[in-house]
Amino acid sequence: MELKILSINKNFPKLKYIHKLYNRSFPRNERTPFNSLIYRLNDYTDFLAFYDHERFIGFTYLVTMNDLTYLFYFVVDDDLRGQGYGSAILAYLQEHYACIFIDIEVIDEKAKNSKQRERRRNFYIRNNFKATGLGYYFFHVDYEILTCGQGFNRHNAKKLFYDFSSGFMDIEFKKITL
Repeated sequence: MELKILSINKNFPKLKYIHKLYNRSFPRNERTPFNSLIYRLNDYTDFLAFYDHERFIGFTYLVTMNDLTYLFYFVVDDDLRGQGYGSAILAYLQEHYACIFIDIEVIDEKAKNSKQRERRRNFYIRNNFKATGLGYYFFHVDYEILTCGQGFNRHNAKKLFYDFSSGFMDIEFKKITL
């Protein structure tokens, strides 16, 4: 496997495919309008496409402020999941960003996608992420915060959410137990 990383912008050749993959990969209530993601590209954001040689693997959308990086979106192409690409992408990100945090749906045995939630959490834990004991509730979904690297700070994370969303995501973190 040889990762090649390209920056995505409004003129990216596979942008329509990435948009479709994005829509397939996330429930509607967890998707920011795709055009907004493109519009918000600036010095604080990295929209990255990952390739293995010439084969498209997936993408990430990251927001960084004060050495704290929020992995906003992370998708491996449907046909390539389970082949080590996700772990390779996370390893790349961990080499290039000081402290990364993510939010994942809290494990809930009553949820329709409870097995998927558990697999997702286990995937991140296997790839050096750790539970922070914090979470939040947003758009009728409970999220857990996982982080890797050094320097996670709940106040900076709250500010990152708030600033990036122009005040829309005024998150209140709460302690969670699993």
